[in-house]
Amino acid sequence: MTFETVPSLVRLFLDQAHDRTKQPFLWRKRDGSWQPQSYGSVADDIRRLARGLVALGIGAGDRVALV
Repeated sequence: MTFETVPSLVRLFLDQAHDRTKQPFLWRKRDGSWQPQSYGSVADDIRRLARGLVALGIGAGDRVALV
């Protein structure tokens, strides 16, 4: 895989998440201690966010800023 063959950053991440579902991707602090968030968990969050944007009427080519 090369950068030129990847259609989007989301596709790149989801492909990596598929191969690393249970591996830690991010760490966040909860109740005073750092907890891992797996590739699979983050991928699920991304899919839920995408479905929510579609439900709001966001379509291909629309621009969205996430803060």
